[in-house]
Amino acid sequence: MAILLAVLAIALITGSVAVAATRRRRAARLQRIRRKLDILLEHQGLVAELWPRPSDAALRLMGNRSMIEAIRVYREENPGLGLMEARLGLLEVTGAEAPGDDLYLERRVDTLIRAAGLEEQVLLEAAEEVRRLVRDGRKVEAIQALRQANPRVGLAEAREVVDNLR
Repeated sequence: MAILLAVLAIALITGSVAVAATRRRRAARLQRIRRKLDILLEHQGLVAELWPRPSDAALRLMGNRSMIEAIRVYREENPGLGLMEARLGLLEVTGAEAPGDDLYLERRVDTLIRAAGLEEQVLLEAAEEVRRLVRDGRKVEAIQALRQANPRVGLAEAREVVDNLR
């Protein structure tokens, strides 16, 4: 029994080390992609802020530790920002926290797509994906795909669109 437990413990430790190494490699790769994308955007003269600058009112609320109220005001000032985006935007703009690599990359790629005038093409491709998901009976995934393609669409609106596609 002791041998079995020792073998199991070794297997768990080896697996944990492998998972940690994979995460480190992925994080390093994302950092390289992030740097390359920044270079490309800068070269094209497309350096843009990741987040809109919050108003003085939102910043005051942040200073008063009223995060929920600050997020509400920030979202009212910037229609289409999701709850998590608004939170991360406020935290980064105020220097409290930086966004994760995946969100950072998505915002940068969106900037590039807008500058290249490809927004409509991206939305058309997303519409095809949404239709396919609806046909396959995957309503929740269809709503998620629609909202990812167009962050300005709220949950209720996305649900209504998907319901109308059925």
